[in-house]
Amino acid sequence: MSEILKNLNSLKSDKHKIFMEKLVRSKYEILGVKTPLLRKFAKDLSKNLSEFELLNFIKFEDEIFEMILLKGFILANLKCEFSKKLEIYNNYIKKADNWALIDSVKFKKIDEYLLFNEINLWLKSSDEFVLRAGFVNLLYYFVKDEYLDFIFKTRNPQGYYAQMAKAWLICECAIKFPNETLSFLKSKNLSDEIFKMSKSKIKDSFRISNNFKDEISKIVY
Repeated sequence: MSEILKNLNSLKSDKHKIFMEKLVRSKYEILGVKTPLLRKFAKDLSKNLSEFELLNFIKFEDEIFEMILLKGFILANLKCEFSKKLEIYNNYIKKADNWALIDSVKFKKIDEYLLFNEINLWLKSSDEFVLRAGFVNLLYYFVKDEYLDFIFKTRNPQGYYAQMAKAWLICECAIKFPNETLSFLKSKNLSDEIFKMSKSKIKDSFRISNNFKDEISKIVY
């Protein structure tokens, strides 16, 4: 553990530390290690440590942002049963207090059935970042025709970071399923805050047609 922290300290930058402290606003100590360097370090550790050693490292409690995110990167690519990954990931997202710890961790392979069941539970949470994990995992893996109805019926959460995650999800739906998403937006089943966030994300996207953007400009909540 001390050797890993020593390596992280050798990669840190005071300039990046100041930038990240403003960007993520975490209660955890931020060293200032850039994400590509952190990903590379996670990859190196995954090659050099056994699964047992990696699991023990991930389970160890920490109060440093980069150490927690490093564990997230290792977990995402760990070669173990997906049910085991989800068990550990559940604890991981409960420690998250910022968007970066959620958004940066993406599983290389998933068990769709198990993950979808967990998402259903996360979306019922009162924790803003557990909720965000639910929406973010939906947009990473489940923006598919068979899940659209479920996505459109998800709750309208409170909390800026959960709301923004749902808006991001709706934008992703607009990219892949413009007709269905436009119909959904016209049904006015979003909260006013999330509709405004979705509209902003859609208008900023280069992958959505101007015609779609013109149509949502006409929608008044």
